[in-house]
Amino acid sequence: MARCRATWLALAVSMVLMGQGALGSALGVNEWCSTYNNTFAACNPPTDCQTADTYWSVPTGWCKIPGDPSVDPFVSFDSYGACGVKTMGLQDVNGKTYGTLYIYRTFENRLIATALINGTSEGQWYYEYPSAEGYTVPSAILTMNQISSSGQLPPDTPQYADPVFSSGKYTCVTWDIDLGRVCDPDTSFYSANPAAVDNAGCQCREGFSQCPTLNLTASTTLVMSVRLNISRYSLVGGESGCGTRSESRLVGSKFQAVQIPILAYNFYGVVQASCPDVKPDPKAPRPPRPPPP
Repeated sequence: MARCRATWLALAVSMVLMGQGALGSALGVNEWCSTYNNTFAACNPPTDCQTADTYWSVPTGWCKIPGDPSVDPFVSFDSYGACGVKTMGLQDVNGKTYGTLYIYRTFENRLIATALINGTSEGQWYYEYPSAEGYTVPSAILTMNQISSSGQLPPDTPQYADPVFSSGKYTCVTWDIDLGRVCDPDTSFYSANPAAVDNAGCQCREGFSQCPTLNLTASTTLVMSVRLNISRYSLVGGESGCGTRSESRLVGSKFQAVQIPILAYNFYGVVQASCPDVKPDPKAPRPPRPPPP
């Protein structure tokens, strides 16, 4: 997958500017600890290990957490502008939970998926970009499409890979995708290749000379999968206060009810992705962000 840093930065900034509802300013590890759990290993004492998202608190692009900003300082997307927020655990194949995934649609026809990694009592898990294998091997993958009449899954190849443009460790990452111009997983993938800019960043796969985007704005149901490779650091010794890297784990979207049996493969599941024709009354109370599983 081509990696042109300047173009990738431009594409990422464009995605952020098109997204709606981002709020607030960055907080940090001290606020993260005091708000959620001071017993995390990263909180005793507050770690010197720096993350690009400053522990869930970069409000635009990298970390869009839905909810009511008046009750949670880490909420960065007012749920007034979101439709049907779906919440699930980020789990490994054995069912152990490492964080939370929020999937929601906006009234501007954008599909947003935000993955949060929880604190732990032993070290801290991080998503890293680039991966240990380098820029050519993604650490995070989102795949989605409408359900075909045959029930066939999207091809299990990277469609939207690492959604960040700055190297480092992360405890929160967000995909923000225009449903009107979705990369067709059969023919293309999201790329930083300058030649793909006019095609919503979708680069044709080998064997395809053309790869038009999909318009999924009328789709009320999507089949999708979110997967991340995360690594645990000791937070003791080592460089920059992060300590040593001890192990890695593949985690992903854990759908509680799998409507189609084959969707259990590789963290796939079904998302209801429709919005009402009219936004709710702005005076109506916003639903609070559900607590992590």
